[in-house]
Amino acid sequence: MNFLLKCGVQGIEHVGQVRTALLETNGQVSFLLFEDEGVKPGLPIYPKLYNKKSKAIAEPGLYACTHCAEVLQLAHQQACSRCNQEEWVAAISDKRVK
Repeated sequence: MNFLLKCGVQGIEHVGQVRTALLETNGQVSFLLFEDEGVKPGLPIYPKLYNKKSKAIAEPGLYACTHCAEVLQLAHQQACSRCNQEEWVAAISDKRVK
C-alpha cells in the first residue's frame, strides 16, 4: 500500500495532523497522530489541493514547501529555509476526520 493511500485510509489530510510516522520492520507505516488541539498547519496530501502548488505567492499566508513540508508565513516568493526549494502550496489546518 503506498504512503499516501495509507494516510487517506487513516483519515489524514495533511502533514500537520501527524506527530510521528514509523516504518515498521514488516514494511508497514504506522502513524501517531495529534489530538485535535495539537494539529498544526501542514502540507495537503490529496491531489485536489496539492496540485495548486506554485512558485508564485499570490497573497500573504501560511504555505507548505512541496519538497520537505516546512510551513512558513510568506508574503512573497522565497526559498524554503529547510531545503532551499521554491515551490509552495497553501497550508491547511483541518482537524482529522474520525
